[in-house]
Parts: sequence; C-alpha cells; structure tokens
Amino acid sequence: MKHLAILILLLPLIFTGCAGLKPGADPIIVRAQQTERAAFETFDAFLRIERKNAARIRTAAPEVSKFAEWLRAPLPDGPRGIALVKSLGNVRRAYANAKTPDNRAKLAELPAEARAIVSNVVAQAELPEKEAQRARIAAEIAAKQAELNKLAP
Repeated sequence: MKHLAILILLLPLIFTGCAGLKPGADPIIVRAQQTERAAFETFDAFLRIERKNAARIRTAAPEVSKFAEWLRAPLPDGPRGIALVKSLGNVRRAYANAKTPDNRAKLAELPAEARAIVSNVVAQAELPEKEAQRARIAAEIAAKQAELNKLAP
C-alpha cells in the first residue's frame, strides 16, 4: 500500500512537472491541460490498483473502497472520475474559444477542485499503510505490557 501512495503522489509531478510554457502559450490553458492529464492518470492508477487489490483493501481500509466506488459511480458523462476530467476539458475549451472573465473564473475554479479530489485519492491510498502502522504499534505496546505483567509480583 505504501507503494500505491508513492505512485499516486508522483503521478501529478510526472504529468505536470516543471514544464515550461512555449512562447505565446496561454498559461491558464496549459495548466488546465496538465491538470486534466494528471487527474485522469491519478484516478486511473488509483482505480486500477484498488480493483486489483479489492479484497485486501475492503478488509484493511473499507473507506478506500468506498471512495473508489464514488469515483466509479455512473453519471450521464460516464464514471464520476471521467466526468470530472471531461468537465474540466469542457470549461477549458469554452475559455479557449471565448476568453471572457467569466470563463476564466470558471476555469480557475476547476483545477482547484480536481486537485482537491486528487489529494483525496492520495489520502485514501495512505490509509491502509497508516492502519498497518497503528496495528504494529498496538502489537508492540501489547508485547511490552505482557513483559511488564510477567515482571510484576
């Protein structure tokens, strides 16, 4: 699970990175495209890994499975994760066709929303590792308590 969290944390960096802008490129459009790609790749990786390990994840961290199902939930534009990416693409295209302040404001809001959902994916991916760490600590405490009990008169 730790590897899943690391992978999901790195995906946005891989796809957005520190890419420079070409001369004359609109930074808002470029960053929106990068956010679309990063969101799609992150959702896709998370959902594929969750599906592959579904039985183990449902047992260890049911909230991760619930979040994955939330992303998979069917909407008119496809599964929720895809619909969110499509929505960003639609707003980006609207802005590219008509660079109005209203379209710019809508476009500025959507990447933040997508990043928030990607952050939630990362947080969900980290839950099983945190639960395993808590279980290890609890076992260590129990072992120490048992040792202390043996020493007590």
